[in-house]
Amino acid sequence: MFLVSCFMFLQLRKMDWILNGAVFFICVIGLISLLSLSGVRGSFFERQLVWVALGCAAFLFFSLLDYRVFRASGLFLLFLYGVGVAALVFLLALAPTIRGIHGWFTIGSILIQPVEFIKLLLIILIAKYFSKRHNEIAQMRHLIISGIYFAIPVFLVLLQPDLGSAFILLAVWIAVTIFSGIRLTHFAIFLSFLVVIS
Repeated sequence: MFLVSCFMFLQLRKMDWILNGAVFFICVIGLISLLSLSGVRGSFFERQLVWVALGCAAFLFFSLLDYRVFRASGLFLLFLYGVGVAALVFLLALAPTIRGIHGWFTIGSILIQPVEFIKLLLIILIAKYFSKRHNEIAQMRHLIISGIYFAIPVFLVLLQPDLGSAFILLAVWIAVTIFSGIRLTHFAIFLSFLVVIS
């Protein structure tokens, strides 16, 4: 127990506490705003307080997780990608329409939006893909393959239709590919081709 406590203490010391403090401040402001609204003290405020607590617990767990474990778990990432794509397909057939979008699974009063999981998963998946091919990253085929990984969920999200989430996924792909070292000329050619065929 003592060794575990020491390990957690050392890990906590490595955190960016300026960033953590900013997130905590935003959460507190949000909770105060809900508390100040009339008639929501017993509903929205308490519910949001629970979600903030769960979010903090999840944040602490993932901050202690060594992200390098994903470098040796390609099949597991592909499995999660398949699960995420399947969830988006099931949304179109099974999910109720909420605000004009088939974007949430409902479990009682809880709403689950799979596209949020997909956003994080795609970042990890594409980062792993490019990290294993850094010596040949300038080749056009890697840009195309990475685009296919993103194109499938983007297409399914557009069918919901959720243009905002689809745009975010596209922006994530653009950012990751540019900063991975893809040649900008290849990137411009590929985007021009997509614009023409669309």
